[in-house]
Amino acid sequence: MQIPKRKNGMLAKGFHICKICKEDCGFWSHGHYSRNKIDEQGDESNEEISRYLCRKHKDKYPTFSCLPEELIPYRQYSLFLIFKLLMEYSCSEELPKNKRLEKAVNIEGSPKKKLDITQIHIYSFERLIQGAIDKISIITKKTICKIAEFIEYCNQFKYEEEIGVLAISRYFFQISERFLFGVASQHRKPSILY
Repeated sequence: MQIPKRKNGMLAKGFHICKICKEDCGFWSHGHYSRNKIDEQGDESNEEISRYLCRKHKDKYPTFSCLPEELIPYRQYSLFLIFKLLMEYSCSEELPKNKRLEKAVNIEGSPKKKLDITQIHIYSFERLIQGAIDKISIITKKTICKIAEFIEYCNQFKYEEEIGVLAISRYFFQISERFLFGVASQHRKPSILY
């Protein structure tokens, strides 16, 4: 199970309530694990992710972790980098796909730095954002058709004195206990083997 953690190190609002038993059981810290992260500038780093264990159900249920808000479950690319790549990619529709991709992955300000991102990554990011568009459209009753339009909407969204993509992500988590971008482990369907 995964929940978001704010950039300043604060845990999500209402985090004193255990995500397993839905009570204030005083869950235990249960170690941490390292996770690869690629930020908006294309810099790679390791992020320590805290794990917690429910005191009441420690024998029955697995632990849950606390992800930094800019990370998406099961992805190493930060949300800011994905937004930046998709904006660059979608704003150059007049170019052939390979040129659009080349333009998107060259990190601004450092001509030597280039991300190892393929067209498959871009399609995966587009599916991720389309899933978020579908989720937010259901809640807000706002019809958004294009990814670039959605990114602009996210960048202007205001919640709890914060504006931007983390604000809309936090808002969605508070009202639904689900991630807007990606699917946390507790909500994943078992994979079907073909």
